[in-house]
Amino acid sequence: LGTMTDIDNQKQAEKAQEAARQAAEQAAENQSKFLADMAHEIRTPMNGVIGMLQLLLESGLKPEILDFAQTMKNSSDSLLTLTNTILDFSKGKAGKLTLHKEKIQINQLLESVKDVWRQSAEMKSIKLCFEVVDPAVPSELIGDSGKIRQILANLIDNAIRFTAQGQVTVDCHLESKTNTRALLRFRVKDTGSGISEAGTRNLFTPFYQEDSSATRIHEGKGLGLAITKQLVEVLNGNITVE
Repeated sequence: LGTMTDIDNQKQAEKAQEAARQAAEQAAENQSKFLADMAHEIRTPMNGVIGMLQLLLESGLKPEILDFAQTMKNSSDSLLTLTNTILDFSKGKAGKLTLHKEKIQINQLLESVKDVWRQSAEMKSIKLCFEVVDPAVPSELIGDSGKIRQILANLIDNAIRFTAQGQVTVDCHLESKTNTRALLRFRVKDTGSGISEAGTRNLFTPFYQEDSSATRIHEGKGLGLAITKQLVEVLNGNITVE
């Protein structure tokens, strides 16, 4: 005696599932490519517009016209930043973020980041504090300084935008070290209003916004921290929020 089982339906279901998976992957790849292509197409003329506006600002305009031109320049800079953000996000989704290895001196790197964000903090009367780097951190490392700068920039930008008063503090400590690798912990702390438990769980989710009304006030796009997570993971690290 024996039994027979008709597995045709099971095979058809598996084929349909595989076809749906491949279609979804192709759709995601097409979407990422479209975003990247559009970002490139927008970025090229935007750089030209920003360059011409900068020359215009330096041409001795009357005060009223100068104010208009400065507003145009600021708006153009914001649009270019958003374009670059979309491009970075699409690269991350497509797995095309790559590492560029170079010599890094952490003290110098942090000082350059501080120089960039000092004015933004001063405009809000917020104190931007960079604590002394842990002496145990090696004086020179090999890594991708550009990605580290972008990670810190995204976190500091977010901290400044959502801090009404007080300070934003950045520090760096050595977690562990071998003959060939060093694990560093960077922390960005602020005295902002905090975040809900649900917000903590979803903070690094693309397009997530803790409070849509507050986000509109602070011009949040919901992509900066998602990109930050992608960059951290490319560097074989992890990111958390407390």
